[in-house]
Amino acid sequence: MQAAGVSTRNEEFELDQVHPLFQVSYIAPVGNPYDISADGQRVIFSTFPESLPTPLVLVTNWTTDLKK
Repeated sequence: MQAAGVSTRNEEFELDQVHPLFQVSYIAPVGNPYDISADGQRVIFSTFPESLPTPLVLVTNWTTDLKK
């Protein structure tokens, strides 16, 4: 997980130097494995036990839902 300061001088984003916050060795099967607390002071991770297989979700005929 990394962080960088951002400024908007001259109506363009400018990034400060990126610096590491902490090491994460978890990859989410779907979506983001983390969220930021409402006060912005904490990063919350969800994890799965290594012994459990990651479920696979297959959605078929998904274009039908787009027409609703």
